[in-house]
Formats: sequence, structure tokens, C-alpha cells
Amino acid sequence: MESLSDAILSIVRADLVYVRLKLSDEGEAHEVARTSGPRDKTPPAGAIGAALAPWLVSSPASPITIADPLGAGSLRIFILPLDDGNARGEVCIGSRRAEFPTEMDQLICRVVCNEAAVAIRAARLVEELRRLRDDLEIQVQERTAKLIQVNHTLRAEVEERKRAERELKDSLDQVRVLSSHLQSAREEERARIAREIHDELGQSLTALKMDLAWLRRGVKRGSAAVSSDRLLEKIDSMNEIVDTTIGTVQRIATELRPAVLDTLGLVSALEWHARDFQKRTGIRCEFISNVDSVDLDQGRMMAVFRIFQESLTNVWRHAKATRVRARLNRRGRILTLTIQDDGVGIGEADITGTESLGLMGMRERALLLGGDVRIVGAPKRGTKVTLRLPIPP
Repeated sequence: MESLSDAILSIVRADLVYVRLKLSDEGEAHEVARTSGPRDKTPPAGAIGAALAPWLVSSPASPITIADPLGAGSLRIFILPLDDGNARGEVCIGSRRAEFPTEMDQLICRVVCNEAAVAIRAARLVEELRRLRDDLEIQVQERTAKLIQVNHTLRAEVEERKRAERELKDSLDQVRVLSSHLQSAREEERARIAREIHDELGQSLTALKMDLAWLRRGVKRGSAAVSSDRLLEKIDSMNEIVDTTIGTVQRIATELRPAVLDTLGLVSALEWHARDFQKRTGIRCEFISNVDSVDLDQGRMMAVFRIFQESLTNVWRHAKATRVRARLNRRGRILTLTIQDDGVGIGEADITGTESLGLMGMRERALLLGGDVRIVGAPKRGTKVTLRLPIPP
């Protein structure tokens, strides 16, 4: 608008050029005014626009003479429309020359205004293109950000699925190894019990049978054939064999299922096993419980006892410990059993390895009942086994 005013002012030697342009029906009008005098002496464009308002509204088709808004005298003006299809406005050109405007002045002003309208339209198109480009760049950036986010999500899901597949494969491998181990352990346990029954109970019963046969022969021969001292000695020997046999039967039965678990309950059974472990191994074993009894079904009681038993067995076999502390704690509907030793400490490979069948068995026992077993070890700082088991309502 300033360039248009300056161009008309210089080409047609006008004294006043006023331009008003409205970019939209709702937008504000932009005004520019130029005069032939010094620029700092030019009145504000708004004041000149107010003075020209009556003629700007009527837009006379021919040049007219009006009172000079810049001072005394008169001013010849003519008004041209400025329209680029969207923006609308007017250009008012004024001169104090009586012959103004000549046909050449009008032609030149119309050409300049037409060129200005084209330039305004081009500028508006450029601005619109710039705005569309900026909007497109924003949309591209937003879409790119969304695609990157979706890509990251998909990668995370793929990695999670791969991890889950690896864990499932490892779990299945562990289950297969554990199942094979349980089958082998079952057969080994059967073989061990058979050997003990054959070696210990069989020998004891054979000795009893031999002693009974000796007594039978003595009775047949009469009282003179066997002295009373010899008879009492044989009876005492048989009593010892019977006592040994009873102890063997009780030991085998206890190994299969501790009777104290059924008669006195879980807490007493754990306490008894801790004392028995200390007596058999010489490793000091301390057991503490914050409850006197726990109301559990047979499956949960046996699982807790076997996990405690397996933990102490691992201490004796591997830990090289001198002391074990076990604590049974109930909080709400969660039962927690911790076993802490002061041994060499289990390594991470032993915790997660498929060859640690005893640890796998402990975890499986707990998992089947909705619980979990966590094992933590530190070099020369011992190993800690923690069982957490929910208590059904």
C-alpha cells in the first residue's frame, strides 16, 4: 500500500494519495496516506480518511472538486476501486492543479491500481501458500511424531512378545526338566525306600526270625536244654531288634510325611525340623514365628514344610554356613517364610539355571498355590530364600 501511494504520487504529480484496503468483510481496514509535502508534516491517515469519508462511500464515477482537507483552497480528486477478488478498497488521488486529472493521469492511475490489485492478490496467494505450507509441515510433523510413537510402541510390543516367547520357552524347558527330574526322583525314592526296607527292616526281621527259631528249638528240647539266663539274653536281643525296627519304620514314615505336621501343625513341624537339622548337621538353626498356629489346608502345609526342608538341605549341601535363621510371619492373608544363612552365597547362574532342580521344585510348589519363591545371594554374605503364600479366606 505504501509503494502504491508513492508510485502514484510521483508519476502523476499528485498532492494527495489516500489508500484504504479491507482484507476481509470482518477484518479491519488498513489506511495509508501520502502527500507531496514532507512526510513528517502529513496528517494521520485516519484524519484524511475521515475528511474523505463522504466521497469514499459514494465513490463518484467522475473527478470532482472538494475542499482541500490539507489546508485552504480546493482539491481535484477522483476515486478508483481496488479489488483483487478478496480484498476490497479504494484509492483516492487528489491534486491542486485545475486540469487534474487528465485522461493520461486517469489511465496511468488505473493501470497502477490494476497492477497493485494483481500484486496484492499475488501476495495474498503467497501468504496463503505459506500458511498452507506451514500447516502442512505441522501436520507432517504431528503425523511423523505419531508414526514414531506407533513405531516405538510396535517395537516395544514386538520385544515384549519375543521376551514372553523366550520366557515361555524357558519355562517349558524347565517344566520338562523338572518333570523328568521328578520322575527320576520318584523312582530313586522308591529304590531308596526299597533298599532301606530290604537292608534294615529285612535284616531285622530275619534276625528276629532266627531268634524265634532258636527259641522254638529250645522249647522243643525242654527247659533243661536252655538256661534261663541264655533265654533272657535272647529275649533282650530280640527287644533291641524290635526297637531298632520300630525306629527305622518311624524314620522312613517321617521322611515320607512328618507325623508332627498332622498332629501339632505347621509351626511346630517347622520348629521340630529346625531342631532336628541342627542336631544332625551341627549347623546352628534358629526358628522364630509371630504366630502360634496357622490354619492351612494339607496341600499348603506340606508345600511350606517341603520348601523349608529343601532350603535347609541346600544350606547343608552347598552353603558352607555356620548359622541359619528362619522366620515365619503372617500379615493379613499373606504367609511369609524366610530362610537366611551366613554361607558363601548362591550365584545368579545357579538361581536361574535349569540344573537347579531343587530350586525349580520350590518355585513350582509355590506357583501352584498362587505364591512365589524369591532367592537372593551375595558372595560371602549368604543366601536368602523368601516364600510368600496367600492364605485362602
